[in-house]
Amino acid sequence: MTATLERPTTRPASARGRRPMRSRAVRHLKRLPVYLIVAVLLVVFVYPLVWLFLGSLKTQDEFLNDPTWSLPRNWLNFSNYTDAWSSVALYLRNSVLAVVPALLITIAIGTAAGFALEVMVWKGRGRVLLLFLVGILIPRTDDPAAPVHGLLQDRTLFEPVAAHHHLHGDGPAAHRFHDGDVLPIGPA
Repeated sequence: MTATLERPTTRPASARGRRPMRSRAVRHLKRLPVYLIVAVLLVVFVYPLVWLFLGSLKTQDEFLNDPTWSLPRNWLNFSNYTDAWSSVALYLRNSVLAVVPALLITIAIGTAAGFALEVMVWKGRGRVLLLFLVGILIPRTDDPAAPVHGLLQDRTLFEPVAAHHHLHGDGPAAHRFHDGDVLPIGPA
């Protein structure tokens, strides 16, 4: 009881998988507008980034006096980045010290309010929920973070970074809030 396997008849290898040259050319011609659009978008989006990076490697003298299209003389001049980071680091630290406590307070109050309004059953819950929803619908015209900032400033959470300069007046730039309080945010 043996079975013989017959090989199926196939086309020769030269005829398999080949498309006529004309159809390939037509397919590429049909894709040409897409390729051109991608190339234009690539130039529009990437060229400004390359120009910005090359400009950041120039010294101030090169940037101000040389033509715009000139390349930097020293390709390893990263002093602009160290200068920028040294001034931004203080601002970043102040922002983190202002945002993290405000965010934690907002999350704690929001979680407690959400629990009280959604899980707990108490008289007047519907009216309070309606009051919250109406409050969300009314747009604010002042700084929405002002109440949290006032709460944090009263608790002297900003003291480690900036209150020393505020009390002693020794040179940092100041940011004026809407209520007239001054909070120094970095070197002048």
